[in-house]
Amino acid sequence: ATTEIYTLSLHDALPIFATAEYAYQIFQVADKSLFTIPLLELNVGESKVAYSYSGMIKAGVQFGAIDITVNDNQKQIFIKLPKAELLSNELYNDSLVIYSEKYSALNTFTFSDMNASQADLRARAEKEAVTNGLLDRAIENAKGLIRASIGSFYDLEEYDIEYY
Repeated sequence: ATTEIYTLSLHDALPIFATAEYAYQIFQVADKSLFTIPLLELNVGESKVAYSYSGMIKAGVQFGAIDITVNDNQKQIFIKLPKAELLSNELYNDSLVIYSEKYSALNTFTFSDMNASQADLRARAEKEAVTNGLLDRAIENAKGLIRASIGSFYDLEEYDIEYY
């Protein structure tokens, strides 16, 4: 008997597909002083704002990098699945909630300060999302989508699927 093995490639399919999302609300206190007098523990020209933003991080896999090898004689399907990656991180500017604010006329927050703050918030949210399993969920959801797609071509009661 001849062994029939063939490989399918999804290189022409959707290049990247989001398979998991992580909604977040992240809180931060930003403070800025012109200078501090150490002996008096006095901050001169201090501005301080406590606020939060909400956002959404999406993760998924590059479907174009998935390779599927089918061995019909042994009833096996091997799927090379790339690692999940963070695809986007949208911070909703209209979700800004200010809890407290104190501004000094001598020292105010600039747009540069706010942009740096948003970048820091995004980075913290991404770290939190990964720690809370976003990339793992993205892989599991991708496997589910692939399994459902393959199930429309192959009887999954007969074929074993192995991911690598």
